Amino acid sequence: MIPACLRALAERTGSALDNLNRAEKLGLLWSARDWLAAHTLCNRMMHEYQPTADDLIQALHGARELIPHFIETYNTINQRLADSLDIRGEWPEKLDN
Repeated sequence: MIPACLRALAERTGSALDNLNRAEKLGLLWSARDWLAAHTLCNRMMHEYQPTADDLIQALHGARELIPHFIETYNTINQRLADSLDIRGEWPEKLDN
């Protein structure tokens, strides 16, 4: 999603880390470093066995804390693209926190 968004905003794309850093500089993400940490948490929850119930609960709490950041990122990207592409009318609404 990030590379497509950057291209739509007439920005150069590069490696995943370069794209995240560029998106952060453009104000599209709250933090490239925290985005990577969220991605790691997601991968850990989806692809690795959680050894104890406490580990799973901690991972779920961590994921829950990220929800407002993801909603903010979606809303920011949504608005930036609508403005950049000069779209009126049929466009997804902002999400509520």
